Amino acid sequence: MADHAHTHEGFDVQVERTDQGTAKVSFTVSAAEFESNVAKGLQNVGRNTRMKGFRPGKVPAKVLEKQFGEQVRREAVQHFLNHAYDDACKQHDLKPAAHPRINLDELKVEAGAPLEHSFEIYLRPEITLAEYKGLEVERAKIEVSDEEITAALDDLRRQRSRPEPAGDDGLSADGMALCRLVFTTEGRDEPLLDRDNIRLSPQTAPGGIDAEAFEKALTGTKDGDEVQVPVTFPDEFPEESVRGQEGLCTITVRQAFTVVPPTDEEIFQMMEVENEEEMLKVARERIAEAKENEENSRIETALLDQVIELHDFEIPPGYLAEQAEAKAAEMRQNLIQQGMPEEAADAQIAEQKDEIRISSEKALRAVYLLEEISKAEDLKVSKEEMTEELGRIAQRNNASVDEVGKYYHENQMFSQLALELLERKVRRFLRESADVRGPGA
Repeated sequence: MADHAHTHEGFDVQVERTDQGTAKVSFTVSAAEFESNVAKGLQNVGRNTRMKGFRPGKVPAKVLEKQFGEQVRREAVQHFLNHAYDDACKQHDLKPAAHPRINLDELKVEAGAPLEHSFEIYLRPEITLAEYKGLEVERAKIEVSDEEITAALDDLRRQRSRPEPAGDDGLSADGMALCRLVFTTEGRDEPLLDRDNIRLSPQTAPGGIDAEAFEKALTGTKDGDEVQVPVTFPDEFPEESVRGQEGLCTITVRQAFTVVPPTDEEIFQMMEVENEEEMLKVARERIAEAKENEENSRIETALLDQVIELHDFEIPPGYLAEQAEAKAAEMRQNLIQQGMPEEAADAQIAEQKDEIRISSEKALRAVYLLEEISKAEDLKVSKEEMTEELGRIAQRNNASVDEVGKYYHENQMFSQLALELLERKVRRFLRESADVRGPGA
């Protein structure tokens, strides 16, 4: 496409749109304009710099240049980059999909030389909204069984159980112990792995250890006891050379605990009821409410999938590749943090390459469409809604609203929070404006 230029004295910006959903922005800053900006920056630094041997505000320019020149020049480069980006967007009505990533370390300008640079802006696709209201969707029937209530109450008891020293009774099969684990193999003098203060239950064997043998060995142990169980080192074992081989795991019980569940009266108090009948009723209502929320979420996702299918638009290939690469890197890091060796993580990511790209593209399409619908329906997130959400986050994390607000501010997460709230609003709007059929519709 044709070049477009916007020029004023000492500063020139040119924009060229491509067929790949991008705009190439090229800009030039004359040496005089750049050095003038640097000089002003040094003057500003000089006004606030106190240096031994000089009066405040009277530090010579050469001294300032020597100590602060590199920093001020970097700031000048950033200033003109921002200027070029803003100028290109405003003058040529560009709608960026994301802010360009530019490595300032690659933009060092020598004294007396002009600043010249080019960068690409990924552009948002042009979207003409099709009909997104009144879409048909089926609602599933919500039922709560007695078995689900029993399981939920059992889970509550497990969550609220408290550990007490096992003492002479030893570790029960459903108890818990703090242990030291030492993995060894024949022919090695040093332990392959030595981990202390590991929380174990006889019913949950570490990888590579037979569950029945582990439970039998650990049940009944007391503080200070030591037991050994055979191990076949699993694929995720840190020492690659012994994976698949036989070895021994020596377990030293530091402290054995009996897990004591809460009494019925304590459960009644937690649930704010007075008897078993009320407890069962409240449990049923809470499970039904949770199922209702799950079903609403499923319906919203199904509707959003329909909206995505109804709209065909091109996402800049480069931007999609960046997003897929970032998602793959995040998945790889999570796998490694979960204990998977780097080689295995790389292999799994390679196998899922196509799936990652498809899911990344779907996520981008969803974001663009949700934003377009929010504009069409004038759906916005208010300050009050942001404050309420911060309160809910604080409550879930046992923190104050001020602490959560400070964390979000320091980590620049407010814009992401606003996007999440806006997405919820649009998803709810799609559900409430849909033709929902089936039980309870």
